[in-house]
Amino acid sequence: MVAGLSLVSATLAAPALFGCTIPEKFDPSGGDVAVNASWTVNGGAAAAESCADACIGSVELRVWEEYEGGEHYTQDGWRVDCATGSLVTQPLLVPDTYRIGLYGLRALPDMGVACEDSAAVRAAGIQEVTAEAAGTVSVMLDLSPAE
Repeated sequence: MVAGLSLVSATLAAPALFGCTIPEKFDPSGGDVAVNASWTVNGGAAAAESCADACIGSVELRVWEEYEGGEHYTQDGWRVDCATGSLVTQPLLVPDTYRIGLYGLRALPDMGVACEDSAAVRAAGIQEVTAEAAGTVSVMLDLSPAE
């Protein structure tokens, strides 16, 4: 026994005593910042035809940590049909600097689109933004699948 600590409590306290940290999952929610994201497809307006030509069925918004290689955060409602061309979130991010990513996801076989490439992500665009309190960050990105 160590100065008033049982073996169990000393074992549980060991990470704190020796500087080990357990990484937390990236979660930027809990604030008052909204995201207004819009996109084009191959340089033109997002529409049923342009999305089908690019084999993009839906677009997903992801909020990434500021640095490359970090984790991302998304929500179920942040995936919409490609042809909508935009997505606005509720105010929920904390003020900070993020990388906002839009991901054009492959059209599903039941959408009647024959896509040769089976990659889940057909196209992506990322922009770094700084979110101010009670504000809205806006991004406009082009989703152009690699040829």
